[in-house]
Amino acid sequence: MDLRWIFNQLQSFGVKEEVAEYLNALILLALSMLLIYITHNVVRRILRISLIRLVLTYKIEFFRYLIDNKFPHYLALAAPLFLAKIGIPIVFADFPTLIRPLDAFTEVYMILVILWVIISVINAFGDDFKKKPNFREKPIDSYVQVIRIILFLIAAVIVFSNLTGKSPVAFF
Repeated sequence: MDLRWIFNQLQSFGVKEEVAEYLNALILLALSMLLIYITHNVVRRILRISLIRLVLTYKIEFFRYLIDNKFPHYLALAAPLFLAKIGIPIVFADFPTLIRPLDAFTEVYMILVILWVIISVINAFGDDFKKKPNFREKPIDSYVQVIRIILFLIAAVIVFSNLTGKSPVAFF
């Protein structure tokens, strides 16, 4: 498949080369964004339906708490992120200086997606523990908040490490 088909078509219509490069990138970007949007919604819907079926079939409240804490939404962000990571070098082939910063942006976003998934699971565990008789009197929300703060700090170190190229150990 010729990835420069749009560019070649634009040039055959008499569009200048520089303008054709920009239009090619914009059209490919729009198509990529549409594909990413569709992928996210399809994967999210599949995950949500699967969890709902698990709740109805096995009567496990934890899965309902996962749904309540947007676990399917956050997990579904991984599939479009994968498409974006693959698509950046293709869409911006004519602009190699943009590839590295956009790639770094997707890596930072990947760290955030992983953080959101972990936090939604921790929140679901917190909701589940609050319903158990042994933990009703315990400040579960406070414990969950401390865990979230620690996770955000770890994620911040990883993001900073990723952006600077230094080892996370160098920050301690």
